[in-house]
Amino acid sequence: MRKLARYALIAFAAVLIAGMVTLWSLAQLCQPQGETFVRIEHGSGTASIARTLKDAGVIQYEWQIYAIRVLNPSAKLQAGEYRFAGPTS
Repeated sequence: MRKLARYALIAFAAVLIAGMVTLWSLAQLCQPQGETFVRIEHGSGTASIARTLKDAGVIQYEWQIYAIRVLNPSAKLQAGEYRFAGPTS
């Protein structure tokens, strides 16, 4: 019984740490140095949008978009031209 409780505590701590790292990483979205315009084409899927944003320097890792999609699955990705004004102070 004590071993089970110990394993459960270790598993809980691991999940908690993984969640904290994920949230920290999502908060650290790479901000472009200057004004950046990104065009998302009609019909682009999540993978294409993630690649476009990464290539433009708006995000550091493509998986950040996938994580956001998992956290908010009802959010719609829309085509269009988007302006990123650079780092916020």
